[in-house]
Amino acid sequence: MKRILCVLAVLLPVLSGCRNQASDTTRKDFTFTGDAVRVNPESPVASELVVETVATSAFEAAYRATGSVQPRAGSYAEVAVPFDGRITRALVRLGDHVRAGQPLFEMSSSAFFEAVREHFENQVAMRNAEANLKRREATYAAGYLSEREIEEARAEAENARNAWQMSRMALSVFNVDLEHLKVGEPVRVTAPIAGRIVSSRLTPGQYVKEDAEPLAAVAELSRVWISAHVSEWQATRIGEGSHAEVLTDDGDLCEASIVYVGEILDPQTQTAEVMLECPNPDHRLMPGMFVSVEFHTPQAQAILIPATAVFQGEGSKYVYVELEPLHFERRPVRVESAGTQQVQVLSGLSAGERIIADGGIYLSE
Repeated sequence: MKRILCVLAVLLPVLSGCRNQASDTTRKDFTFTGDAVRVNPESPVASELVVETVATSAFEAAYRATGSVQPRAGSYAEVAVPFDGRITRALVRLGDHVRAGQPLFEMSSSAFFEAVREHFENQVAMRNAEANLKRREATYAAGYLSEREIEEARAEAENARNAWQMSRMALSVFNVDLEHLKVGEPVRVTAPIAGRIVSSRLTPGQYVKEDAEPLAAVAELSRVWISAHVSEWQATRIGEGSHAEVLTDDGDLCEASIVYVGEILDPQTQTAEVMLECPNPDHRLMPGMFVSVEFHTPQAQAILIPATAVFQGEGSKYVYVELEPLHFERRPVRVESAGTQQVQVLSGLSAGERIIADGGIYLSE
């Protein structure tokens, strides 16, 4: 045991000296001065560095974002009661297809009955006023009526006509057929758009107030909108000639057309909204669903470099740019992913410059 301890006592200083010697050799492989680094030509690091010239090439950019499915504008409508009243009959069920203007339910409403009564009273008053005006015009033409009296008759007829028109406008809120209107008929609330009943809370006998939640909803979802948010830089490049693909978690894929690219950034996320339209014949894209959206821009000239050339610094990404053989500087760059092995340079590099494309990982301080 004493012999082993003696051997270790002899070897430890030797091993320590070897470690220090290796450390000294590593420090001599390259030297940093600020952001510049000079590599020793005789060090193993020099042979590991792959230096390439930066060049432009044709590139079709692709950006992926998360999107949410929404009904198209004008393809979703909630139906509420126009006035307080009682539901007397439900004319549709959940899942039914309806056309625009088709009655959905009937209701009894004192406000409606009052509007109908006022409409017919105004109609009778208008007809009487117009008949009276015709008689007075004939009397005035024969010289038996004064100018003041004929003007009064004309004013009465005009006022009666205006009152009748106002009552018709009041009834238009109920969307009734004014030409076949009858006293005592219930209100028939109709579908504002064609589509399918996707929500229904219709209960005959239920009394509903005009400020209550909608009783039914109609949606036409053969085509839907996708809302996605992209970065400011991406938004400036998505435009004419761009196209997009929408992918669901189930693997369903559809080609989408770009409807609108937002011109105002969200102050919280610094992103712009892009609206897309996607065919949905089988209704697999349901409002509220999250999907993946991949945007493809028209082919253009761009600077592409290997992903191995880019490193993450404290405040930004950077590359090693060659100043002269084995002499480099760390330069900040803005890049965007261009696949698994390449990135697109947005700023910081110009065509013709030379960079360390691979091996820069060995230049660690």
